[in-house]
Amino acid sequence: MNILETRELEYQYPDGTRALRGVSVALRTNNKIAFVGSNGAGKSTLFLHFIGILRPSRGEVLFRGKTLRYDKASLLSLRRSVGMVFQNPDDQLFAPTVAQDVSFGPKNLGMSEAEVEARVRRALKIAGIEELADKPPHLLSYGQKKRVAIAGVLAMEPEVLILDEPLAGLDPAGKRRFIEFLNDLAKRKTIAVATHDVDFAYEWADYVYVLHRGKVVAEGEPKEVFQEVTRANLSPPRVLEFYEALAELGLATPGIQPSNMFELVRSVASLGVRVALAEDTLKEGEAVSLEVEKGRILAKPSREGGSSRVIKTLDAGVVVSANGNIPPKGKVYLYPIENFDALAFQETLAKHEVDFVASLGSEARLLVEREGIELALEGAALERCLLKALAGYHALLLIPQSQIEETVKKIRSYLSGCAAPEIEILRDGGNEA
Repeated sequence: MNILETRELEYQYPDGTRALRGVSVALRTNNKIAFVGSNGAGKSTLFLHFIGILRPSRGEVLFRGKTLRYDKASLLSLRRSVGMVFQNPDDQLFAPTVAQDVSFGPKNLGMSEAEVEARVRRALKIAGIEELADKPPHLLSYGQKKRVAIAGVLAMEPEVLILDEPLAGLDPAGKRRFIEFLNDLAKRKTIAVATHDVDFAYEWADYVYVLHRGKVVAEGEPKEVFQEVTRANLSPPRVLEFYEALAELGLATPGIQPSNMFELVRSVASLGVRVALAEDTLKEGEAVSLEVEKGRILAKPSREGGSSRVIKTLDAGVVVSANGNIPPKGKVYLYPIENFDALAFQETLAKHEVDFVASLGSEARLLVEREGIELALEGAALERCLLKALAGYHALLLIPQSQIEETVKKIRSYLSGCAAPEIEILRDGGNEA
């Protein structure tokens, strides 16, 4: 169902600038939608039409399938269901404390004091900033201000959350954490973002619209859209650009368009040639067996005539043939955060000889920050854990219990067709289940 859409939308500013030229888009329920384009493409103007601040010069905005009317009652109904977070959070923060700022919207809806308090409490919890409730917004970091601005919108309990350049002004670590936060929100809401960050849009979105000079020049799933982004003055996503360069040189499996770094590595690792370390002297043509351990591929003489053979000897090792399915010795442990106990956790790390720790989701991130756990893996935590396991390391992923089933399915999908590392779910202080 399309909760919000536009048809042949056009808008011209008073100075004569034509910002939108026949734009038709749709926000589908429970989707992550990215509007991508360089500065001046029309993204922010379009978003202001989504919440009724601007009225089209031509065309129409539809809310729940009906043409939007711009009377007070219609706009109030729209803004209860569609909330927008502006690029600069300071544009939305004005109250003496965070809690007062977040309460502004519900109070203006005429809610009771008890309901306002409940909504503020829920919004602060979802945004992961409960401890900031009594802080003055102007003393917060830029990333914290972004979360407060989102909490203010979440307190209205909208179905659709619209964010204009949500990653602008954040450092790399802040971006990774904010994307993690958006992924959590997307489990319960439709989210639309305006961005010129093609790497983010490529890996994050379910559906993408590319805007250029006020027009939609491409739309569809990210893998389809980002093959032709150069006409919108955008560079291709780095993971795709790197893959295409490798494929052209015969260093990656052709015909595979990776969505993330894990798939990129798989496209290269599936090729039949590897560089391995040899603990014994090996000769060209000699049969060997291969295994992965702690970031090294080891080649050992095979008495049973292994499927791999030495192609060339090097000072640092040997070049060998390989079928792409080298058995990894690494493991991925899933540790539910609901069972977390500081002492038991440290015992688990030692017992299972864990090399890397990562967290998945905002709840796990808050646990990590509260307990002072040092993360070895940041960013796309699941994919990086799998890469480390394929390289022979043991990686542990702190994760909410509610996400385990979905995560296991995703792991099986990622590892389909390759020699997979062991996956273990740890419960009750690190005991296997």
